[in-house]
Amino acid sequence: MKENFDTICAPSTPLKESGIAVIRISGPSALKIAEKVFEANKKIEPEKAIRGKIKISGIEDRAILLYFKEPNSYTGEDVVELQIHGNPLLVRKVIDALIHNGCRLAEPGEFTKRAFLNGKMDLIQAEAVARLISAKSERALKVASRIRNGELSERILELRENLLKLLVLTEGSIEFPDDVEVHYEEIIEGMKRVRDAIRCLIERGEEGRRIFEGYKVVITGKPNVGKSTLFNKFLGFERAIVSPYPGTTRDYIDSVIFLDGREMRFYDTAGLRSSFEPVEEKGIEIAKRLKEESDLIILLFDGSEPPNDDDINLIKSVKENSIPVLNKIDKGIKEEWERMGMNFFKVSALTGKGIEELKKEIAKRLSSELEDEIFITEMRHLNLLEEAEKELEFALESPGNLELLAESLRFVNRKLEELLGITTDEVIDEIFKNFCVGK
Repeated sequence: MKENFDTICAPSTPLKESGIAVIRISGPSALKIAEKVFEANKKIEPEKAIRGKIKISGIEDRAILLYFKEPNSYTGEDVVELQIHGNPLLVRKVIDALIHNGCRLAEPGEFTKRAFLNGKMDLIQAEAVARLISAKSERALKVASRIRNGELSERILELRENLLKLLVLTEGSIEFPDDVEVHYEEIIEGMKRVRDAIRCLIERGEEGRRIFEGYKVVITGKPNVGKSTLFNKFLGFERAIVSPYPGTTRDYIDSVIFLDGREMRFYDTAGLRSSFEPVEEKGIEIAKRLKEESDLIILLFDGSEPPNDDDINLIKSVKENSIPVLNKIDKGIKEEWERMGMNFFKVSALTGKGIEELKKEIAKRLSSELEDEIFITEMRHLNLLEEAEKELEFALESPGNLELLAESLRFVNRKLEELLGITTDEVIDEIFKNFCVGK
């Protein structure tokens, strides 16, 4: 149902010098207020670009006005967008003039909040707008776009529809036991299907986190095997200090790079060795922790020196998410490494030989078999789905009472409703306050 709101305004582009700045106005008086600061060259018509001038406080500047008549706008209300030259002082003056003529400065996320409240999108789609704006990789952009276009919402609506059918069967069996056939097995099997579908979405939550926060790639190994040199080679510039002295890197250094459309955060860590120096020992502890938290480990060895006991112990620690790499091949590889029978990647971080092949292997290892699937990207979504899955699991572990099954189904339905935004004002306010002003 359409809400009754006042008229708001805000810049929709960053408040800094640029070729063009956009100011958005939304509400019942949007066009009326806009016409007090904008002088059009011709009659203003919906969805047509109108040339004219901004005229305020003795300032005249050429501008373009776009008018979207409700409900055919982003917010579902009358919306006006003013395109002016991107001088921050001019933008502020236009905003001040709009406020003077009856607008209110929009709160963070208020345009999208109005779109949600006016039925232009559900809460899942509204949250995806923020993800769409902040996406740093091609993959993140694609996932956010699909969620904004309603693909995740469709999955949740389908789950809710199936759930409500089960609830009708259950409550019918409770209310009219003598007139309605009890569909007990059908209810149990249906609950299992809903649980499995929710579980599948939950399992993709970790991949959703990686897509938007970046994959963690940790470079680890003994001191002086070339970790910092390799780190710098990946970045394409010198970020870490390179030194011939062991123990130079005492804390971790991290930086983001993009491989195959994915955001990856690479970590250069302290060399793994026994140390009696407290600062270095702390760095080694951090390196071990990052190694455990990583999505991928690049385990680096110095191929120009024969392996010792420390190398052997590190090789024994190789996990499925590790890529063992022999560095310094420009100096030659000792035969002992070849005799180990391991599938090492061979590179020279100094000359760059083998680096492109290693990058391809990293991208391949971190590619998902679920490329075309939709992912859970918000902790709010994940928490609600986990609550729903836990409730269904509990109900299925102790079946036999139709009233308890019906209560579990109602609980899960409430969680799906909250996910879609059929929920309380407090939750809605908390979500939209994290948006940027102008959106």
